[in-house]
Amino acid sequence: MFLNQEVVNNMDYLVRKPDFQVEIVRPDYASPTYTDYSVVKFISSPIDSADPLFSTALISYRFSESLHTIDSDFSLTVTLEEDDQGRTWMDKIEKRDLVFISEFGQTRFAGIVEDIRYSANILDDGSVNRVIIISGVNLLALLSSFKLVFNQALYASDRTASIANLQLLAKLSQEMKPGGQVRNIIKAIYDNFFELTLKMGTTNYSGAGIKTILDNYIDFNDKLSKDIVLRYPIQLSIYNSGENDIWNILTSLLVPPVDELYGLWNSETRKYEAVFRQTPFEPEDWKNLTKNYIPSILVTDHDLGSSTSEVYTYYLSIIAGSGYNKDEAVVYDAAGYAHYAEKDKEKWRKYGFRPMIIEFKYFDKNKIGTQEEKDAFKLMGELSKMLKRWFEHNDEFLSGSITFMTIDEKWWSGEIRNPRIGEKIGFLDGEFYVEESEHSWNYGGPMITRLSVTRGYKYSATGEMIGPIDNLGRKLASIAKGYDRFWGMNSSRGAV
Repeated sequence: MFLNQEVVNNMDYLVRKPDFQVEIVRPDYASPTYTDYSVVKFISSPIDSADPLFSTALISYRFSESLHTIDSDFSLTVTLEEDDQGRTWMDKIEKRDLVFISEFGQTRFAGIVEDIRYSANILDDGSVNRVIIISGVNLLALLSSFKLVFNQALYASDRTASIANLQLLAKLSQEMKPGGQVRNIIKAIYDNFFELTLKMGTTNYSGAGIKTILDNYIDFNDKLSKDIVLRYPIQLSIYNSGENDIWNILTSLLVPPVDELYGLWNSETRKYEAVFRQTPFEPEDWKNLTKNYIPSILVTDHDLGSSTSEVYTYYLSIIAGSGYNKDEAVVYDAAGYAHYAEKDKEKWRKYGFRPMIIEFKYFDKNKIGTQEEKDAFKLMGELSKMLKRWFEHNDEFLSGSITFMTIDEKWWSGEIRNPRIGEKIGFLDGEFYVEESEHSWNYGGPMITRLSVTRGYKYSATGEMIGPIDNLGRKLASIAKGYDRFWGMNSSRGAV
């Protein structure tokens, strides 16, 4: 886990020298199979070629990924460069073109153009700054933006949606029993949704074109956890009259913050992988998370601290449809009848009643009054204990942001690599959970990565929480002094 000596000697040069490529391609939405062609490759350094496919007109880029939203965004800013026909990139780039952003030779983002605009503003010196701004969302957003519409007339006349519901539920009948793998339910719903979409070509004519892109760039298989199984009997209704999109259908099956479903770009397979798992806050899961380190020498900014904004003192899990609702739960608990809530009596004295009440869904009402219902209530008590374990230290966890020079993995002789969402990082002698990531570059400056992190704490080698990171002020000050000394030695520090 060390920098090569050559890198150390040339650090200022390396971190400031951008190394990126932004390729824009145009898919054929009318083709039954995926085909495309390249519109432009914006590159970071001029090359010895007159090929009009390459351009150095890009003056900034930004892209993000997040655990909390499927439609993370990107933006590109380019000059008014003209070709030999007088056309700018506003004329040559089209909405629904695809965008691939690479850093240090690895593709790290894939998106789709949604907006193109010409922007002009007067600068302080009286000159006018004119640029073209291209923006959009990642390719996963197609899962939520593409709608399968069942209008009332269609629903009533040929019962397309209700028949699809029955066929899918028949297929899932075995999976919806306790012990069934949730990943199989997700995969079956995903496949069925697009099968139905293509059958309804008259009302979803664009389905075939978008489906070729999804098939080519999205993997809804490998990263779906096999470990999550149904723990109580459920009863689903998948399709409803009106607008349906696959992402909302799938997320309706989840129970945040207990479950996670998000997309992660794989630069080797050039696909977004759908990641479905239990939120990794149990010790074994935390231990198994990929861990990266943020070298202090690359850090340019950090903003970390703890807060009382998400402190809880009462934890309760309940099942919708079981006849035991949130209001009744609190009343029964106050009367001493409930055995399913967990309380933090020490924090209650400081913060009062702050409930975290999580509602699990789709309990099969036919099972009310059976042993399966009693088992489900017992399960809710176990899950309430789990929630307390996960979140009882929220007022001690560090959260905030860490900004650093984007990592080129070739610099390091160890295991340091580009941090990703859903992983953990080592920093300040503790570990943090990465929830969001933003990469950016502006002309004249270095390539920058900004992480939004939570759950900063000291953990054991087995993933158990030990306690708050100690001597925090001294450690933060030491890091600040370190990078101030490093960058302060160079007169071009203003580019940072």
